[in-house]
Amino acid sequence: DSIPLTSKSIPKHSSMIMFAGSGSISDGAGASIGGDVEMQPMGVSKHALDADHHHHDEDLELHGPLLLSSDDGPGSNGFDDSPASRRPPIRPQVFRQRWVQLGYLSILALLSDWVCFSTASIPDVFEEAYPGHSSSGLIDKFLFMNVVSCLAVTDVVARFGLQRCIKASAALMALGCWMRSGLGIVPVIFEALGMREDFTFMDTKVHDIPLFGLPPYPVIVAGTLMVGMAQPFFQCTPPLLSAQWFASNERATSTAIALNFNQVGIATAFLVGGEMADGYDGMMQYFALIAILCTVAAAGTFLQFQSLPPVPPSASEVEKFQKGQLHREPPFYVSVCSFFSTPGFTRPLAA
Repeated sequence: DSIPLTSKSIPKHSSMIMFAGSGSISDGAGASIGGDVEMQPMGVSKHALDADHHHHDEDLELHGPLLLSSDDGPGSNGFDDSPASRRPPIRPQVFRQRWVQLGYLSILALLSDWVCFSTASIPDVFEEAYPGHSSSGLIDKFLFMNVVSCLAVTDVVARFGLQRCIKASAALMALGCWMRSGLGIVPVIFEALGMREDFTFMDTKVHDIPLFGLPPYPVIVAGTLMVGMAQPFFQCTPPLLSAQWFASNERATSTAIALNFNQVGIATAFLVGGEMADGYDGMMQYFALIAILCTVAAAGTFLQFQSLPPVPPSASEVEKFQKGQLHREPPFYVSVCSFFSTPGFTRPLAA
């Protein structure tokens, strides 16, 4: 394409005209110049212009096929001399830390589902330890708290950020697991050291309940509810983590990995629980093992789980960042209203 260049097209008080990119310029009489074109102001040597151009290249990168300076711009020479205009463009970039983030979120999801179904494979052992209570009833209480907590995940994460929520939830889950384990970890440790028979105080009972055994049922329920409250922050946030840390062509994979670790946790509960918790003492060791693993995962989360990468990983995240809309999600009730107002949704809901 040609750009007609006449004396009328150049303002008399314009100091410089610069063309960058490809195309052609015509002088109005049919003569044109093709390819990359750069015009310099009259009375300025080529050497001086090149030196000045080299100096500004350190601060300003020009984009687009055409940049024309005129007196219309905010600068005296027609260019925007503000700091924002001299800032280099943000280019999407991914970091190795994204796999650490994904690893912790996946492990926490695995452990939370392990806790949920920890007694599913040992209902007889659980009912023997807690007469009058069933394993399925404990799982139902966990799932009820899970649903309640899911309603708050979106708003809580939007207010406090993903990093704080994951760290707090990991700590809450570890604390809940220790409540489920109680002081049963003490005889487990002494037995592992071969010293349990030397300490008779571990046989102490309070109201016919072993002090250094499994906790009372209300305590184990409270610990289970704490884990149920923490779990949605591991199950509902993988898409957000993928958007914040992974490139657009990696998001589906990273999200699928984190979500599938929930199923791995369920499988682990059946495999390890059925093999390890063959009686009261075995159940003590089983709950103590889960508590230790959750504590290790929580400690690693506090040390290594980060907030946001230094640079957004995709063009869409860069655009949000530049618009000041990075990671803003609508309130939960707004999303629910939009979901229920979708045409054709009523019939599937009724079904």
